[in-house]
Amino acid sequence: MKKLSLLWLVGVLSLVPAAQAQWQTITYTLRGGWNAIYLQGDATHTTIDNLFAGTTSVISVWRWNPNPNPAQFKASSIIPTASTPEWSVWVKGDTAQTTLTSLSGQMAYLVKCSGLAADTYTVAITQRILPPKSTWVRNGANFLGFPALAGTSAPTLSAYFATFPAAIASNARVYKYVGGELGPGNPVQIYSPSTEKIDPNQAYWFEATVVGDFYAPIEVKPSDADGLVFGRTGSFMSVRLRNRTSAAVTVTVAPVDSVAEPSGPASTVVANTPAPAATVPTSGSTTITTSTTTGATAPGTGTASTNSSPPTGTTAGNLTGLAPVPMIRRTLNSATATYTDTAITGAYTEVIPPFSEVELTVGVDRSKMTAVAGTAYASFLRFTDSGSLMNVLLPCSSRVANLAGLWVGDVQVSSVTTMAPGATGSTTPRPFPLRVIIHVDNTGVARLLSQVYIGKLAGSADEVGLCTREPGLQADQKAYATRLSVGHLPLDLVLASSAGSFALGASLEMQVSLAFNNPTNPFIHTYHPDHDNRDARLVTYTTAGVESPTVSRKMIFVFSSAASILGTDPLSSTWGGSRMVGSYTESITGLHRKTLSVSGTFELRRLNEIGELFIN
Repeated sequence: MKKLSLLWLVGVLSLVPAAQAQWQTITYTLRGGWNAIYLQGDATHTTIDNLFAGTTSVISVWRWNPNPNPAQFKASSIIPTASTPEWSVWVKGDTAQTTLTSLSGQMAYLVKCSGLAADTYTVAITQRILPPKSTWVRNGANFLGFPALAGTSAPTLSAYFATFPAAIASNARVYKYVGGELGPGNPVQIYSPSTEKIDPNQAYWFEATVVGDFYAPIEVKPSDADGLVFGRTGSFMSVRLRNRTSAAVTVTVAPVDSVAEPSGPASTVVANTPAPAATVPTSGSTTITTSTTTGATAPGTGTASTNSSPPTGTTAGNLTGLAPVPMIRRTLNSATATYTDTAITGAYTEVIPPFSEVELTVGVDRSKMTAVAGTAYASFLRFTDSGSLMNVLLPCSSRVANLAGLWVGDVQVSSVTTMAPGATGSTTPRPFPLRVIIHVDNTGVARLLSQVYIGKLAGSADEVGLCTREPGLQADQKAYATRLSVGHLPLDLVLASSAGSFALGASLEMQVSLAFNNPTNPFIHTYHPDHDNRDARLVTYTTAGVESPTVSRKMIFVFSSAASILGTDPLSSTWGGSRMVGSYTESITGLHRKTLSVSGTFELRRLNEIGELFIN
């Protein structure tokens, strides 16, 4: 188990936001026989069995696993072969051959349908959209799709790859699947990139021995690889727009709503129907509701898990409207050296010079997020360019602020009431630190912990979670987990607060009791006859105080209010979001015939926003 310093954890884990999905329904046109599609988003919220339930048109789905060893190819990379590392396969009704159960994002797939190439089908798949990315491998087995503009304005291969010409050079070959059986007529090689238009929903084979990360002539790079994830406390993030072309381009930025969260089968298949024309959704109002999920707790209503087994992970909930994130953009007035914040309520443009990069600063207007604490907002920013080349959806998400998550910090004990005869004063020569771990769940219940594990939970999905003992972790993931512990508290302590609340301006009381027969009680000495809690006949005492008393600690955290610290600290904007401070008092009985009192100050930092705790 890794042992990591608190400073490292604060730098790496601090304020890890809870993931929030932004959804779009993408329609794919398929033909009888073999087709190639590319998912810009992730559809693992349901199984392929559910995705194509009730249809007989889709016979099998094959996922290309990038960067295989070319020596493992049975014939050609463009011919799918089962039981090989480069292909995973789902076969309808055949569990023995199936090695693929769901559709991951930013991956290329072959889809085989019944019928002839003249038969057409449309498949609508609701998916969680991801920021674009591509990885080109030198062995030439590149099976990729691109966030290009769709419809009649779609760019040609030559125009799209003008800044990455090695992909379509004379020594490279590009293929596309057109339906029908595999053979000389499917896939077909594209010989005229100057007239072939890109379909953003289709995957293409590029047998080009190049490396790189090209996905569009104008790159959209958010400061977070998952998109604009503001979490419960974030305010502003940056997006870099890089123009790889030799001409200035005008990029249009527009807000776009997320569709409803999927529930059940997320696909419908209709035979022999034309594909619908591409449409661009517009931003509008959506009813704000809190989603209900299976195996996870809905924001704002959950409690810590106390089951004998950990949660099984989040699955798609009911059809839930996701309100669009109230976005703002920040611009600098160089003449006055002041910033101006403008609401993003419609499309606006940015001009990027040739071979240049422009950094945009965008944020969230939390004053317009009026739903209950923990409610998720989700939407997109769409980026298109004046050259009609690319069409990128950048996920945006935020949650109404609350204090759920794991808080870690220290109490600095600076005052101790002395019991020594004739002694005066209570101030210590220097503060004594006491480590503190507090978890706040989605309902606001605060629990004092003596230890906590951060890692992938046993029996759950792959998301990182929190548990109180090591058996709650996946056995093969323990090496990657982190354990935090406190030495001055009883072992395996999970203690809910006895009074008060974890909030700015409030107080929180914890009553910690160390039983007289607890192995860590300081009065117990295993090999000393006067402190083993047994009489002369070695009969164990059943009451406290004969040889060892019960030790009780009443710990009170008084949190500073926002008004008391506003403007007095250069980091005051983080108070109540990622930092909590205040005064600390503790009364101890059982160690002395009189009650002992200590006091000081404390500071806690939020390491993550995980509101569920598996207590095992």
